[in-house]
Amino acid sequence: MPATPRHIGNQVWLGFGPYVLACVISALSLYSAWGSLVWRGAMTNQTTLTRGVSIFGESQEFAGYSIESQRYIRRSIDVARGDGQAIERWSDGPQERDAIRAQAHIYRSLVPLRMKVEEGLSKGRHSEFLPLLIELSAFDLDSGDLDGFPPYRFLYERLLGSRVRPWLPSAFCAVAVMPHMKPMRRISLLSSLGEAIVASWSEQEPTFHPEQIEA
Repeated sequence: MPATPRHIGNQVWLGFGPYVLACVISALSLYSAWGSLVWRGAMTNQTTLTRGVSIFGESQEFAGYSIESQRYIRRSIDVARGDGQAIERWSDGPQERDAIRAQAHIYRSLVPLRMKVEEGLSKGRHSEFLPLLIELSAFDLDSGDLDGFPPYRFLYERLLGSRVRPWLPSAFCAVAVMPHMKPMRRISLLSSLGEAIVASWSEQEPTFHPEQIEA
């Protein structure tokens, strides 16, 4: 009996069908993999863009501070890192040399402060954390170089991380109203708080670190 077109088609399918299916499955797998790569690439680009915007915003904020505040922030970050060259890099005379040594000594309290931040600052544990934070803040604000809450917050976000933000207004106010603070300095500090007293704080970590700028 002569072969009909249907029989020929069946024979062709039996001969080449598995290869066709394999090719289709491979193509679908490649398409899926390509789609996954495109999605990951888009997410990576979005993350990079978001980080870039954040760095730009924070660098612009830093540039808006006084020269004295900028210098003190950078010096303090150097001291906090335990940089042995901080004195040679930043001191412009015996008085500042002594100030940097004193700062290095009191910045040792950053270690327990960071540990407490990592452990979590629950309501019942603030009595252990806040006195240390106030003592450290008093040293930095007594220097006179941090001229308000914004540069103070900027520095402490980088010393202790983003989770310390809600505690900074309390420590800042405690230092600003200390008896030894001169009235005009007290007024200047407290007036710089603005909406920080009622702000909702982000937990996003800082992305711009001014020590990366060449002196």
